[in-house]
Amino acid sequence: MPNDLVFAADGRLYFTDPGIWDAEARPDDGYVYAVSPDGAVEVIASVGKAYPNGIAAEPDGSMVWVESYTRRVRRWHPNGDIEEVHQFADERHVPDGLAIAENGDLYIATLSSGGFHILSPDGSRVELVDLGGTTLSNCVFEGGDLFLTDLGSQAGVTQEAVFFGRLLRCRPGVTGMAMFRGVIGA
Repeated sequence: MPNDLVFAADGRLYFTDPGIWDAEARPDDGYVYAVSPDGAVEVIASVGKAYPNGIAAEPDGSMVWVESYTRRVRRWHPNGDIEEVHQFADERHVPDGLAIAENGDLYIATLSSGGFHILSPDGSRVELVDLGGTTLSNCVFEGGDLFLTDLGSQAGVTQEAVFFGRLLRCRPGVTGMAMFRGVIGA
């Protein structure tokens, strides 16, 4: 079940495959794949029952992804090493999507945290930007604007309530990293 995707500096398309979303009844093993321009596919990471979700490419060829079940942020280096950048301690801060700023900071959309997180590239600095009860699922930079998808506020929700989605825009004072382009099977 491919989830999120991004082209990287090496021209390959990277994507996460978390399997089925059902942590209690049927957690599947998750994978991160790379697809070469000629269509050849390679597993770059087997992450177990972690639900790899959002993914982003860094200029040095590294890939950063978030894992929803484990609440981890991980980085794959081109030499094959995988490092844990951060793990959110609060069980409500479930990472879903991410984007990278030009300065290398990681902007992470988190479910049930009420906002989004900003992590330094090494994960040592963590800041929560509270947006007042949002349930964010993804984010992307367009220049100095950060666009976020919001599943809708859960405040006052009853069984009869209908969720609504919103597209939010904020200006965090930084520019997003330029995205890489690529083509598969050209």
